[in-house]
Amino acid sequence: MATDRDIWYRRTTWTPADQEAFGARLRRSRDPFHRAQYLRIQALCLEQAGIVGPAVALLEQALVEDPAGFDVAEIHHQLGTCREKQGRFLEAVEDVRRALATETSNRRTGAWLTFGRMVVEHEMPHLYDEVLAVIEARAQREGGPSSISFPFERYLVSAILAVINARLGREEAAQRLARAALSAAAETSSGLRYHPQVGLVTDKETRLYALVVPLAQDG
Repeated sequence: MATDRDIWYRRTTWTPADQEAFGARLRRSRDPFHRAQYLRIQALCLEQAGIVGPAVALLEQALVEDPAGFDVAEIHHQLGTCREKQGRFLEAVEDVRRALATETSNRRTGAWLTFGRMVVEHEMPHLYDEVLAVIEARAQREGGPSSISFPFERYLVSAILAVINARLGREEAAQRLARAALSAAAETSSGLRYHPQVGLVTDKETRLYALVVPLAQDG
């Protein structure tokens, strides 16, 4: 059962009273690492609740609190998704690039997939080569494309590559990749014995999915 100790930095509303209570609890933490972590988690809860502007402000504060801390890559990643929701696409891409640049071997994020998705959904062809390089580097680091375990990741990789190939006129490759993406999106189990629902594609009402469906069709 959640307690106040757990939920004070997981608010889904941001009234003046919420802000005052959060700030009071945050000031009691003297460790920059934990302060940044509380700010990041609270920002994520607000972003998920659609309260994006305050989430951005909290993430920016987290970077001030602990600019080279353990969570810095994830903070930049979250800033990217928040700014994308605000329609600030160029800034969002730069945030995700910073996330990739600040990742460490023991602190990976999903920024490599977010970067590719943003580039194809918001039509930034000048970044296609960079996306391809990022995906290839991450896939090889993980042991090759076949080692990508979760359906959601396989879907995103195949979908991103399908759209890029289609826009570059590589129709056969685009169709093959689009079909692989839809196959991954249709999977109903992650293959994990105790967590079969982890890593599945749960949202198909996206710009990327809409781009992929026609690419998989014959003709």
